[in-house]
Amino acid sequence: MKKLLMMALAVAMGTASSMAAPTDISGMDNALYVKDASVTKGKTATLTLELKNALTNVQSIGAYITLPAGVTVTNATLTDRSNPAVTKTGAESNYVQTNVVDGVTRLALLGCSGEAFSGNEGTIVTLEVNVADTVEAGSYDINVSNIELCTLDSKATVLEGTIATTLTVGAGGVRGDLNGDGAVDTADALSVYESMVAGEYAANKDLNNDGSVDTADALAIYEIMIGSN
Repeated sequence: MKKLLMMALAVAMGTASSMAAPTDISGMDNALYVKDASVTKGKTATLTLELKNALTNVQSIGAYITLPAGVTVTNATLTDRSNPAVTKTGAESNYVQTNVVDGVTRLALLGCSGEAFSGNEGTIVTLEVNVADTVEAGSYDINVSNIELCTLDSKATVLEGTIATTLTVGAGGVRGDLNGDGAVDTADALSVYESMVAGEYAANKDLNNDGSVDTADALAIYEIMIGSN
């Protein structure tokens, strides 16, 4: 059986004030990262673990993924990049498996022996998470580090450094309530415009989920305001 690497999902304290600059992944040949996401406190949500690999024949993956305190993984599922059409059983089969050791959730990820993960970019695992209602609204780091990609010939490639992305936690209750004051108003629209001017992306301000914060999102805020009157 090919070398199996372990992925540890380390739940660590994160604060909005300690945000690191998101990593520019566009220039990387190989990267493993959790896609920017917007979630609601007190709710469950789905995060996606993305694999970008110029490196071919990747069969297993290992890394540390640090989530904000109060955000816990409840389930992890391999996507179709793991070649589900290949039918094998036992230790040779595809799997993503979690267990808790000393309070740390560990996740093992393995592709079928003799079959590499398909494609060169896209979601490799979906992570279902629970966001505790004690988590304060704001933006937090998700850090992926100690990344190893293992190929079919058991050669491991270690990716240096940490890849940082952003998890935005909303107060919940009202779509478009960006500042969590319980109302959708001009202050929320102004928040969208501030991000547009600064060229910054925030998932909770991307109301139409098109991957950018722009005038369409500000318009969505105004439409919500009009509809609530």
